[in-house]
Amino acid sequence: MNDFNKVLADYDKEELFKKIFVPLNLNTTNEKDFHMIPGVGKKMAHEFVEYRPYSSIEVFKR
Repeated sequence: MNDFNKVLADYDKEELFKKIFVPLNLNTTNEKDFHMIPGVGKKMAHEFVEYRPYSSIEVFKR
C-alpha cells in the first residue's frame, strides 16, 4: 500500500475512492453486484435479495 501513497496525491486518492467504493442499495442491488464485496459468496448474496425489502439497516442486521 505504500506505493499507492507515493503515486497518488491526496486529491487523486479521494476521487479514486469515490469511484471505486460506492454504496449499494440493499433493496435494488442485484446478486452479481453483491459478489463484488469481499467475503460475499453466492449464498449470502442470494439471501440479501431473498429477504427484501429492508425498511432500515436495523432490519438488515438481524
